[in-house]
Amino acid sequence: MAANAGNDHSRIATYASVGVTYGYEMLWLMVLITVCMGVVQEICVRLGAVTGKGFSELVRENFSLRMTAFILLAQVMANGRIIVSEFVGIAAAAELFGVSRYIAVPLAAVSACLLLTRGSHGRVEKILLNFKLVLFAYVAAAFLARPAWGDVATYALVPSVHTSAGYLQILIALIGTTITAAV
Repeated sequence: MAANAGNDHSRIATYASVGVTYGYEMLWLMVLITVCMGVVQEICVRLGAVTGKGFSELVRENFSLRMTAFILLAQVMANGRIIVSEFVGIAAAAELFGVSRYIAVPLAAVSACLLLTRGSHGRVEKILLNFKLVLFAYVAAAFLARPAWGDVATYALVPSVHTSAGYLQILIALIGTTITAAV
């Protein structure tokens, strides 16, 4: 479920930009970043499982009050921006289907609030797990695009690095949209 949480429009837009700009050249990086994302998620899950504590508690135990306040404020600000960007994505997706953003966004917000405040843990878990079925669309899209599979394999295994500013910017964007979503 953690990986699905980061499956949002900003990540998809970043990946699409990479594909349009560099084709298959950055596939090797996607393989590496995917492994790193799994490691980060595993560390986060183990920290919670072993300590029985959440991020905020662990920060408070290991940092000064001032540093804790700074870290938690940064987390609240980042989460707030993520929530806003998610609703921007909902608005854009709704308009693709001819639904007004002024209807879709409030409906999505109310639905999410009701699900999280009124739904049981088991029900919420089942609904979120069912959302993962959407990920199969990526597999279907990969085959429908009919890529040159030999090129895909080559670029996934052989690094291709450039030193241009654009390449470095998109590299940072890839890491940011993939790894930070895992935390």
